[in-house]
Formats: sequence, C-alpha cells, structure tokens
Amino acid sequence: MPLHTSSRRSQSEHLPRRGQYITFTAHVVFLVFLVLMPAYNIFTGRPDQEEPVIKLKKYASTQIVHDLIRLISNSKDIKIASDQAKRVLRNIRNLNKKYAYFEVEYIELKELEMELLVMRRFRKMGVNEMEIVLYSTKILTFFIWMIAFLIFLYYYTSEEPIDSWDIIGSICRLSALEFVRFVLSLLPFFRYHLIHEGPPENVPTVDFNKMKKEKTAEELTEEVMKEQIKIIDLYSEEVLPLKRKYEQLSNWRMGYKLSGIFIIYIYLFICWLCFYNRSRNGSVTDSTHAMGTFVLTYVMTHILLLPV
Repeated sequence: MPLHTSSRRSQSEHLPRRGQYITFTAHVVFLVFLVLMPAYNIFTGRPDQEEPVIKLKKYASTQIVHDLIRLISNSKDIKIASDQAKRVLRNIRNLNKKYAYFEVEYIELKELEMELLVMRRFRKMGVNEMEIVLYSTKILTFFIWMIAFLIFLYYYTSEEPIDSWDIIGSICRLSALEFVRFVLSLLPFFRYHLIHEGPPENVPTVDFNKMKKEKTAEELTEEVMKEQIKIIDLYSEEVLPLKRKYEQLSNWRMGYKLSGIFIIYIYLFICWLCFYNRSRNGSVTDSTHAMGTFVLTYVMTHILLLPV
C-alpha cells in the first residue's frame, strides 16, 4: 500500500493548522538530529596512540645528532639536509680525531637508534591505518555522489510522492551500489598496500671496552661517526618520509570527506525546503508519508557514512 493516498490527502486538508505546525516542528527537530549525527560521526574519530618522542640526551656526541635530526625534520629537501648533516659530523670528526669516547656515550647513541626504530614502527602503523581510511573515504565519496545522482534522476523523472515501493526500491538500489563498491575496490585506484613490521628488537650490545683496546683513538672516533651517520640515515630515509606521507594522506582524506559532506548536506537542505513548502501548502499533515521519507533519508545517510 502506498504511504500517500487520496483519502488521506482529503482528510489532511481539513485538519487544523495548529496540528500542521506541530507536525512540521517535529519533522524539523528530526531533521536537525539527522544533520548533527553525520557531522558527529565524521569529525569524531578514535583517539590516536601516544606518539613516541626522542628523550633529552646527556652527552655531546648524541646531542649533536639530536639537533641535526631536528634540522632535517624542518627542511623542505630531506636529501640535501641529510647530506649537510653528515658533512657536519665528518667535520667534527676531523676536529676531534683523538677525542677519547666513553662507553656511556656509545650506549646513548644506541639508545637513540632504538628510539628511532620505535618511532619508525609507529609511523608505519599510522601510514598503514591512513591508507585503509583513505581507501574507505574514496569509496564513500563515490558512493555518496552516485546516490545523489540517482536521487536527482528519480525526483526529476517522477511526479508521484514516495510510497512504500519507493522505499523497497531504494534498499535494492543501495544493495546494487554496494556490489558496485566491491567491484571498484578491485581497481588499482582504490587499492591500499599494508605495511607490516613487528616491534623493534633490542639493539645488540657491543663490548665497547674490547673495541677500545683493539682500535686506536682515530679508529674509535671513526666508529662513533659511523654510528652517528647510521642514525641520520635511519631518520632521513625511513622515519621522516613516513611522517610526511601520513600528513599527505591525511590531507587527501579531508578533501574527499569534504566533497562527500558537501553533497550530503545539499541533499538534506533540499529535503528541508521540500517539507517546508509542503507545510505552507498544507500537505505535510500526512505524517506517515513525511516520516517515511525522513526515515529513508536517515537510513541512507548512515549507510553512506558507514565507512568513515
């Protein structure tokens, strides 16, 4: 049975105007709730894990590397900044060829390396998750625009009000679009590649005293410099690129989301205008038909926002 019939229409025309306003107000309140819920779902996410940080260092050999890492992180060209940092370390080595390093200094360098390994894993996890979220957002945006286009075609070609068969047909169309979404997920544009890495293992300990006995002061200085350069390479080639990739993916995701949000709220605004005009014409008193339309809109909107 259709939700909107001629007998109901004739009965609704004789209802008092006060009842029309009450019904219209109830619909507006429901529409406000409908608008606020998607906004809450879109802009509220799960709390991120605590980001690992590099602790303050005590010895000069590690403080220099830490400062160079900060300079690289603020640079536009990572490779040039990394090369300059290595040159600084080599110049320091040339000025302090016979400096006697202590075991605690070498251990602190190893601890810094471990902190960067933990940070690298955290960044990979972030990129991994953002790849999945961006993938879902691409599908979501396409899904929303497809629904909007079908709704436009329906209202453009149909002059009859929505009835129960329209609701059933909408569910079938949503199911068909879900199948299209699955097919599109197989295309290269919608794919994402997961990055897996286990927790970092403990850096193997080095017998510094034995190494100190076997090597000269210059060779020991060279060994420390190699460890410093290794840390610079680890940060500039693995940690920092992952951080910037995460930021780039996050910006892309926001662009897709805004595109999807734009069409959703245009559609909801048009719905509000339609019900407002119906209230002025006295035809919105058929609450069954009005609520059926709103429920359909509510269900459709939340299905669209499900991947977010």
